[in-house]
Amino acid sequence: MIGVMGTEPIIKKDYFYFQYRNQYVRGVLGRLESPLEEIDDVCKTEQLEFAPVKVEAQRDFLAGFCFSPIIDITIDKCRNNEASIVAYSLDNDRSAKVIDYIIKKAGFEVQEPELEFMATVGHEFDIEKHSYDLAEQISGYLNGELEKVWGAIRYINFLQLYRRCPQEESMQTAIKKFELPEDAFKRKKKKKI
Repeated sequence: MIGVMGTEPIIKKDYFYFQYRNQYVRGVLGRLESPLEEIDDVCKTEQLEFAPVKVEAQRDFLAGFCFSPIIDITIDKCRNNEASIVAYSLDNDRSAKVIDYIIKKAGFEVQEPELEFMATVGHEFDIEKHSYDLAEQISGYLNGELEKVWGAIRYINFLQLYRRCPQEESMQTAIKKFELPEDAFKRKKKKKI
């Protein structure tokens, strides 16, 4: 059993994905010879932006965000050039096209997915189910589109974690970008009866 809480991956030759309602996470494993810093230069478009590379002891991370379709992307590269791409979206087919674009432009050599990698992504995905449920709940309060609310939540996270923007600034930027009401993420006070 790879996933928990009943989530099992759909495994293909070069990738796998998990699905929870309308939310998908796609994982691709492989090798990447070029530095992550170059991916921003060769892959950036009007709809696809990247944060600065986050350097850690054993590996580096490059976070990206695509606005059409809405995709939250993380590229992870170890010191031995082993690499992975993990992408969250609400549109699995269009997400695949963006990931294929990144793979081709970056020179990413795709390998068959490994169980350990799938298990790691599966555990993350089980946690991310809660953000999807929250987006669904907020979109219900706003009578709005789930995709916009889900995208705004993911973009706030992207801005805070990878661009180091303060919480309030991240929220306001996402609200404007996804055309949500200014108080979209403020807690509503319950009226006393």
